[in-house]
Amino acid sequence: MNSQILKKISLLLFLTILNSCNKESSEKPNIVLIVADDLGWSDLSFMGSKYYETPNIDKLSESGLTFYNGYASAANCAPSRATMLSGKYQNTHGIFSVANPLFGYGSDRGSRKTRKIIPIETKSNLDLDFFVIPEMLKEMGYTNGHFGKWHLLGGGPEKHGYNQSDGDIGNKYAADFVDPNPVDLFGMIDRAERFITKAHNENKPFFLQLSFHALHYPENALEETITKYKNKFGNQIDVRNIQRLAINENMDTAIGRLLAFIQDKKLEDSTYIVFMADNGATNRSSSLRGGKGALWE
Repeated sequence: MNSQILKKISLLLFLTILNSCNKESSEKPNIVLIVADDLGWSDLSFMGSKYYETPNIDKLSESGLTFYNGYASAANCAPSRATMLSGKYQNTHGIFSVANPLFGYGSDRGSRKTRKIIPIETKSNLDLDFFVIPEMLKEMGYTNGHFGKWHLLGGGPEKHGYNQSDGDIGNKYAADFVDPNPVDLFGMIDRAERFITKAHNENKPFFLQLSFHALHYPENALEETITKYKNKFGNQIDVRNIQRLAINENMDTAIGRLLAFIQDKKLEDSTYIVFMADNGATNRSSSLRGGKGALWE
């Protein structure tokens, strides 16, 4: 079966899904995809955490569907993000890690001495040949925006069907953004609001992907929020995890601002919002075994 036929089948399937979700309206729904970075399975208050406070994400769960048994396709960010967009597993899109794993680590860097097996070579670019979600939606008349972490090279988001983006940026981009705009959380919301306003004024359905850098650089969290958790937990929690609590709350605040904006624009009934994480936490933040980089749960 050739790629053009597959492309048409994929498009037809996606059209069917959208139409079934929106039977009472002839208008195409807006779609907002929010991706958190390094968020653990239990790093949300509605999941029973005694530490994290995420009231706005909790509201999303209460008002919609929560998938408790959803799995990322990979244990680190670039491969799982490539799968989100392409619908292809790593063995097809070829991105298995964020860097070529053929080198060693520490004093063995540049060698294979520390490896028991020779790992598979990985790509760094999301190939332009893959027909990804924003390209599909663009053919359906959508305008597409991507703000935040890309981390897939391949020419950046605008080479892959997005009309507007922050460009081909990765983790390091966020390092310079501190209080009052930690890891560019609120700057991303500013750009998202302008994007939504423009699409709404032009009467176009939109696909907006917000790929937050949080929970990277937790030390950049709002000082007020860090102090709040220090006062609340004292020496019960180490400094790094205090900062994670703070940056997570800051991300939740940013999401709350976006939800309020969508409501103010009277778009809540015509907008589907999906919130997810890319690969799980870097530390063991729950009773599940392992963490980021491990293939255990």
